[in-house]
Amino acid sequence: MKTEFLLLSLIFSFTADVLFLKTPFELTAILFFIAVQYCHRRLQNGSLLSFTAGGFSGMFFLLLFSYFWHIKSSLLTAAAFFYIALLTWNLCSSFTVKRQNTPTLLRICLVMLLACDLNVGFFNLPRFCGDLPHSLAFYCTHIAGKLIWLFYLPSQLILLYLFFRFPKKNPSSVLL
Repeated sequence: MKTEFLLLSLIFSFTADVLFLKTPFELTAILFFIAVQYCHRRLQNGSLLSFTAGGFSGMFFLLLFSYFWHIKSSLLTAAAFFYIALLTWNLCSSFTVKRQNTPTLLRICLVMLLACDLNVGFFNLPRFCGDLPHSLAFYCTHIAGKLIWLFYLPSQLILLYLFFRFPKKNPSSVLL
């Protein structure tokens, strides 16, 4: 495993977090998260072609889906959908095609990031969607924000562990 992609992943993720939490530059933050997914793809020895193909096909599907759900489309929405498509693509390939190249802890990390990002989507859904059922609106405003951190912080700790673990020796594909 190439530790420089782990380090870049952590740096890009930290930068995106700061941008999300402390500035109005949401689109730039999502672009940094897309760079994180590129690093994760490289950790799996994935190609740039499959990375972009997965991202664009997923983005177009999600944009079509959002049209029927009456979610406001924007460049921010498209970038978010591109990102979530990349994360899903990386996650699926880590369990199928790239299984031998993907350590178990990285697969767990990707699952946690997907769970985190689904909650980020729910947390922001009221901004982009007009009328929500009461129970969904309650989940979006009161629960999703807490679940974001429940999944996100452990995933970052796993990446940090992988960064410090891999330079010491070349581990097998199962790290537990």
